[in-house]
Order: sequence, then structure tokens, then C-alpha cells
Amino acid sequence: MPVDFAKLLPQIRSFGDQALTNQTRAETQLTKLRESFLKAAETPDLKDAVLGKLAGKGTVHIALPTEEAIDSQFSSPAGARQARTILAADGSQVVPNRHEEIRFGLINIALFQTQPGSGKVPLEIVSTQLLDEFEDRERLDEYRVSYLRDLEERCLIADMASSFDVSAAPVVALTDGPISIFQQRKPLANVPTALPQADRERFEKAHSLLEKKRIVYAGYVDRPGSDLVARMVQTAMDEPTAAPERTKLLSDAGLFAPLLAPLARSALFRLATVNPGSEDSELLAVYFFYLNIQGAQPHRQRRKATIARVEIPEWIAKDRAAVDTLHETLISQSGIIDGMLYPYALQRAHEIALVRVEEKERIKAKLMGEMARRGLILNDKSEKQRAKDLINFD
Repeated sequence: MPVDFAKLLPQIRSFGDQALTNQTRAETQLTKLRESFLKAAETPDLKDAVLGKLAGKGTVHIALPTEEAIDSQFSSPAGARQARTILAADGSQVVPNRHEEIRFGLINIALFQTQPGSGKVPLEIVSTQLLDEFEDRERLDEYRVSYLRDLEERCLIADMASSFDVSAAPVVALTDGPISIFQQRKPLANVPTALPQADRERFEKAHSLLEKKRIVYAGYVDRPGSDLVARMVQTAMDEPTAAPERTKLLSDAGLFAPLLAPLARSALFRLATVNPGSEDSELLAVYFFYLNIQGAQPHRQRRKATIARVEIPEWIAKDRAAVDTLHETLISQSGIIDGMLYPYALQRAHEIALVRVEEKERIKAKLMGEMARRGLILNDKSEKQRAKDLINFD
């Protein structure tokens, strides 16, 4: 049955009315938040004040200030050391589907290496891993497959980075999204901690190698929706932080959009888990800053700020020259793809890693052929899937 547009159109108008109301409320609340932000910047010992007000309360994920004043901003570092090599890793996945003839999972990780200005052809590496949920410790749902994909991305980029000599020029390594993949991970069944020991060791080894080689490693979060700094400000100023209507309308990106000049970054913040529970312990000290990419393409000026959150490990946060190199690299990378303010290397890694529908079907056919060759009994598609295929048949 087609969509009932006669009934939908009034809902669309109502949606627009609500959107206008939300935008007005958001602008009012963000204005108040910016005023509180500037007041908090004048608070002596802000970190201690925030931690003191959270003492004895539940687990909170929040930003904490560093040595840089929270209201400071840093323009594009013209004198930063240029990265000789830029690495980017991204992945895609196939999640097992019980309605298909055979249940299998797959992660496909791509690593893209470019050396700007060298004249060398970029290097592309692909690592593909078939997943069997009967060999895994828990059901391979979408959450689990995504978690395994993220872990493999870190390991692949660390293995590649181990071969570089960074004494002559910095090497920058990028992944899409947060750099720590475990804080929000659900626990395994019958396992007391949220992280299996084998995965913990692989994660620690990868980051230890990156630190030892002094790789300028970062996670790039496009259009961030987090409110970590907003929560810090509200806590410091004794303002409510739990009201659902405030949580949905307030974000760090909204806070910094009018404050950061084009191509400028914010101060560094520490991402902290205060009063952690047994499954919230931090494996990696994570720092972050916000970056306004607006202006990365001078011939295509945007009217509004384009805010990204950039996460870095502690060894980068403590090295101002490395932060400057990262800052400059992200600006130059975001100016390459015409009309798109997104790091070129990350976009190429995504394009290479993407598992297309026809590729998934080919893999499934090969798996079914192998099962038939071994005399195994094959299932048909579920009746539900067959009905869907009939509807979607062109």
C-alpha cells in the first residue's frame, strides 16, 4: 500500500511547527550556556570544583579542563611540522541475518596511505575477515560486529605504522569516530568485565606501539552530538543537567559554533569517567578538542561553522607540536574534496572498505557452494525474506 500522503501532510506541517519551536528554545538555551561557559572560564580550580560537585554521585561521562583555558582558541598553525605520511583506516561489515540461506558475518577493513607532495601513488590495503557466530563467545549482532570492526581498524593501523621512521617528519594516523571503543561496550554473557582479556591485550598492544613510534593518532567525529563540555559547565555553575528537553537541545557543537573562528580549534579537554562502575574503567586516557573546518576550501566559503570533535590519546595531548601537526593536517585534508569538508584520507578509506550488496551476494554464493561441496544441508530463505524479495523485485 502506498504512503497515505493525505494524512501525512498535516503531520509534516506539525513537524515543522515543532522544529521551529525547538530551534527557538535551543537558541535561547545555547545563549545561556555560552554565558555560563564564559563565567566558568573565570572559575579558579575549575577541575577541582567540578569533581567536588560530582563526589558521591553516579557514574558520569564528562569533560574536564586541562592546562589550556577553556575559552581559549588556537588559529591554524602556520608553522606546524608537515606530516610526511597520512594513514586512515575505516571498515564496513556484514551482520548475520537469520532470514538468509546461511548466517555469516564479515568485516572489511581498508587502510589508505598517502604522502602529500611526494608524487607517490597512494597505497591501499584491504583486510577481510569472515565471522562465524558459532565460534564467537556471543551472538554476532550488529553491535558485536561493529565492535570487532573497530578493534581490527586499530590493530591494522598500528601494524602499518610500526614500519615508519618518524624522526624526519611526523606520521598522522586517522580513524573515524571515537578512539576508545570500550567505554560504551555491553558486557559478554557470563563474563564479569565488559572487555575480554584477549581483546584488552590487543587494544593495549596497538596503542602502545602507536605511542612508542610517536604516531600522531586521532579519531575524527563529524557532526558531534555530545554534550561533554556543556555538562562540565552546568555542573560547575550548579545548573540542572538531567532535564531531557535540555539534553536534546544542548550540544558542545552548538556551544562552540559561534565561538570558534574558521579553522580554529578549541582548548583541549580530558574525557573523564567520574565515579566509574566495574565496567566503566578507562583503558585509554582520551583528550579532545573541537575544530571549526569552515574555510578549509577558500573558494567555497560556508556561511555557518562546521564543527568536528577530534579525539587524541594522552601522549599526543602532552605534545603541543603534535597537536599543531594534527590541526594543520585536518585542515589541509578537509580542503581536498570539492564541496565536502571532510578529511580526504578517511573518505578514501571508507570508499575502499565498503562492502556492496553484489559483493555480499557473491560471498554468500561461494559459502553455499562450499557447503554443498561438503554435502551439508542448505537452508532456504525464510518465508518472510522471500516475501520481501518479491516486493522489492524490479
